[in-house]
Amino acid sequence: MNYFPIIIFGYNRPKLLESCLSSLKKYDKLKKHKIFFFCDGPKNDSDKKSIREIKNILNLVDIKFEKKFFLEKNYGLAKNIISGVSKILKKNKAAIILEDDLYLSKNAIPFINFFLNKKKEDKTIGSVSAYSYIHNEKFTYKFDCYYSKRHCSWAWGTWTDRWKNIKWESTYVAKHFKNKNDIQNFDEIGQDLNLLLWAQKNNIINSWAIRFNQNCANKKLLSLQPRYSLVRNNGHGKNATHQRYKKNILIKNFFKIRFNFFKKKIKILYNNDINQRIRLMHKKSIRLFIFYWASKLKIFNFK
Repeated sequence: MNYFPIIIFGYNRPKLLESCLSSLKKYDKLKKHKIFFFCDGPKNDSDKKSIREIKNILNLVDIKFEKKFFLEKNYGLAKNIISGVSKILKKNKAAIILEDDLYLSKNAIPFINFFLNKKKEDKTIGSVSAYSYIHNEKFTYKFDCYYSKRHCSWAWGTWTDRWKNIKWESTYVAKHFKNKNDIQNFDEIGQDLNLLLWAQKNNIINSWAIRFNQNCANKKLLSLQPRYSLVRNNGHGKNATHQRYKKNILIKNFFKIRFNFFKKKIKILYNNDINQRIRLMHKKSIRLFIFYWASKLKIFNFK
């Protein structure tokens, strides 16, 4: 079993980072992983103060870091993650990626690491995530994991050979909207994805995740995810980069995964019903996205 490196990205939210690290410490094999930390550079004096707090937290926490990177300039979330993950994957075959707003189950990292080992030769998979889109959904049949056409950036991992083939260029994004089949195929994965990619094309957002999803969709790469979520996102709010317009997602029975999960025969489903539910559940985020950015950009005169 390889213990792949863990990359943590932070910026200006020291309290959330402290909570994330506290949850990470519950994992009993954490010392087997090399841990890297990347912090984006400050935009203003308030950010400088937050970053000083982050440095203090990292110095006090009982976690050994292989290396900490503090950028002098503000790269933005997308560039910071793309460059940071690329840097670590140059010397490793896979990596586990976290952001500072996540709270982890003790089984989150083991889950990702286990399947990064187990599925490394399966070229139909682009990522492994500890988050489940269908955590609150009810099914008449039982399963442990499933293959999703939609990838998730809330505690995830990928392999070097898949990451290095991702096309991040704006020309690749623009090309998408000239191909009706690409537009239709992307809509079948999530009803909000074309809108998010359009926002990326028009510089309304700057997201690495939507471009990662676009590349995986075009290559027909799936994401492997647990039946029940092993991670919770606490980062929705005014300091979030892309989640300011969303409310916290209620996850019932958080961390509902059996203790002997990795010792038994694992049932993984590829099911059209599951993927259709994932597609439909993102309809609401379209309305929230439009309202938030229309208000922010003053497209309409909201009072």
